[in-house]
Amino acid sequence: MPNPSFEVNTTGWTADNGNKGLGNTSGAVSGSTVATYTKNTTAGEGVLWTTANWAVTAGEVYTVSAYVRASTVARECRVSLGAYNSSGTWIGYLTPNTAWDGVANTTTTSWTRLSRTFTIPAGAATVEVDIVWPNCGASETHNVDAVLLEKSATLGAYFDGSTPNAGTTTYAWTGTAHASASTETMAGVTPVAATPEKS
Repeated sequence: MPNPSFEVNTTGWTADNGNKGLGNTSGAVSGSTVATYTKNTTAGEGVLWTTANWAVTAGEVYTVSAYVRASTVARECRVSLGAYNSSGTWIGYLTPNTAWDGVANTTTTSWTRLSRTFTIPAGAATVEVDIVWPNCGASETHNVDAVLLEKSATLGAYFDGSTPNAGTTTYAWTGTAHASASTETMAGVTPVAATPEKS
């Protein structure tokens, strides 16, 4: 997916009920910078989401993941897919194949990799990636890094086009670095795309 590790900017991402930014940290999961989400002065749901949508077909299975860390207070965080119908009307967050349990799952001391797998329902034509804090405190800041969307029922290791090649496995951006999707290619195997085709 475009801009999955926020190395240059936060282009392609939007913050709801708060503000987005870049944070420089020696502890980044991938590269040297991360995205920051700072809630506005009203407690409640906070969302960092992709402005690009990707075309999907009912019955397809996707796994989305992200590394998250709380700056001040540990909170529940969810990685999700938001869906639109063929007319571009918002349907809502898709229901994951394994339900969320509603407990705090981030810490202020280390990164937590969250993931969920989704089966695309009838009526959904495109999806976006959503990082959601259902109960975010006022003015809290949270960090996000290394977001991955795969057309797969299983969670794979994070990669993007800047991941160093390893043996016969190579990685590449499909276009401009950090502004396009990524591929993982193993010798003799069909390339794996980090995202489906953008609609």
